Amino acid sequence: MPQWALAPVRDRPHWDDFWALKGYGSAYAMAVALGRNESASRFLSQGARFRRDLAASLEAATVTHHIAYLPGAAELGDFDPTSTSINSVLDLFAYERTADHAAVLAAGILPGWLQGPGISIKRLRTPYGTLSYSLRARASQTILHVSPGARVPPGGFVFSWPEEQPPGRTRVNGRLARWQDRELRIDKLPATVVIEQ
Repeated sequence: MPQWALAPVRDRPHWDDFWALKGYGSAYAMAVALGRNESASRFLSQGARFRRDLAASLEAATVTHHIAYLPGAAELGDFDPTSTSINSVLDLFAYERTADHAAVLAAGILPGWLQGPGISIKRLRTPYGTLSYSLRARASQTILHVSPGARVPPGGFVFSWPEEQPPGRTRVNGRLARWQDRELRIDKLPATVVIEQ
C-alpha cells in the first residue's frame, strides 16, 4: 500500500494556492449559473476560508522571515511576478465576483492587519473605475471607509467580514444595515461602515 505525505513546505509554492483560489471563484460562478444554490454557498464559504488561510500563510512567512515582500512559498521560494500571481495577491484586497458582478472588498484580509493604522487601498484600478478604501479596528469598532471615485457595480460593493465572531450592529452612512452570510452590500459611495464588536 502506498504511503502518502505532503511535500516539504519549501516545495509548495503560493502561486499554486492562487490558482486554487481562482478555482473556488469559478466553481461558485458555475453553481450560481446552474441554479445550485447549496453548492454555490458551499463554494463561497470554502473559498473565503481558503482565502483567509492563504493570507495567514503569506503573513506568517513575512513575519517569520522579517521580510517586506510576498514570498513565492512559505519557506522563501522565489515569487514569480506574473500577471496572474499579481492579480491573485490584489484579489486579497478587492476582486470582481463574476457570478453577481459585485466588487468584493477585503475577502483575504486577516483581523490582525486591522490593528494600528489598519489597511488602506489607494487608486486600485477596477472595471468600475478607481477604488480606494481604508479598513481599521478602533476600540470596539471596525471602520470601513470607501471613497468616491468608482462606479457602483451591478452587484454592489460587498464587504467580506474578516473576523471569526459574527459582526455586531452595523451602520452604513449612519443607517442600520444587515449582513447576509458574513457579507455586507454597499450600494452608494462614499460609504462609511461602522461595525460594533
